Amino acid sequence: MLRPACVDRGVIVHTNSRVVKLIVKNDRVIGVETQSARFSASRAVILANGGFEQNAEMVAEFLPAPMEHLPTPPGLATGDNVDLALQVGAALDRTDTSWNWPSSQIPGKAYEGRTIGDLMLGERMLPHRNKHGERFCNEAAHNVAFAFEERDALGSLVNVPAWAILDSQYRAKYPLMFKYMPGSRDPAWLIKAGTLGELAGKIGVDAERLRQTISRFNANVQAGRDLDFGRGQSGYERALGDRRAMHSNLGAVDTSPYYALPVYSSAVGTRGGAKTDEHGRVLRSDGTVIVGLCGAGNAVAGFFGRNIMAGGVTIMSAMTFARRAILHTLRAERGSAI
Repeated sequence: MLRPACVDRGVIVHTNSRVVKLIVKNDRVIGVETQSARFSASRAVILANGGFEQNAEMVAEFLPAPMEHLPTPPGLATGDNVDLALQVGAALDRTDTSWNWPSSQIPGKAYEGRTIGDLMLGERMLPHRNKHGERFCNEAAHNVAFAFEERDALGSLVNVPAWAILDSQYRAKYPLMFKYMPGSRDPAWLIKAGTLGELAGKIGVDAERLRQTISRFNANVQAGRDLDFGRGQSGYERALGDRRAMHSNLGAVDTSPYYALPVYSSAVGTRGGAKTDEHGRVLRSDGTVIVGLCGAGNAVAGFFGRNIMAGGVTIMSAMTFARRAILHTLRAERGSAI
């Protein structure tokens, strides 16, 4: 829908035109320079080039935990938003935040030689275990990935690596990674064992702790309530669970064979960058506006806290603030800016 709308309005799209520099004259951004050309902006430039989740150096510098097996193709969010903002003295904000989401990996899935992860959804309704063989969060919660940022007194990540533990009941009822349907042959890469003890050995966790955790979880299932983490108490969780079951998000893990699926700390994008005002105008650290430069979406600092409220929030913020920036620029030109 977006492409034909742009074509109908005479919008020209230049492919293979990565912006490497903002052109400034008299303290005003007046255009951009790509690797092969220069473009003038009659009114303003809008940074809408995504975040920095594909830039390993920036992830290590800014984010509280590494991100693995990203579900987004490489090369699309490499931190140009930060580099361009810093060129003109913009203040940065919220660079320690991202749209956290757990992922897993189907071996061999790659794009241009780099692995592509898969967002984990259905498997989150089964219990995760950390490297100690223990549950560590409400696995079905929308902001579950925050649990991967937890560190001990020495600064080491507590819950990495992590595993989703499934049993044959799950495989018989639900798709695995949205691809392997119930009744299909188990993929060769899926970790499988006849007993929980054997499974624990294959994934390197304490067998007795894993058995105790499973036993505790199954008792909660029998009681019809997760007394440890409250899984299944929100409408979001119940909507994504099995609404045909007695408890949408709770099911016993007690039928051999058992399976383990690695769970990675991942995200659908970062949400830190240049600080902006309510009109989407980019600001300096002293609060003054960088004239001629606006921003929207993951390219600039998110305007709310760390939590994710719903799917599509990234798109909403990009569309809303791009529109606000354009309208404010046009109104300012006519002398009627709000």
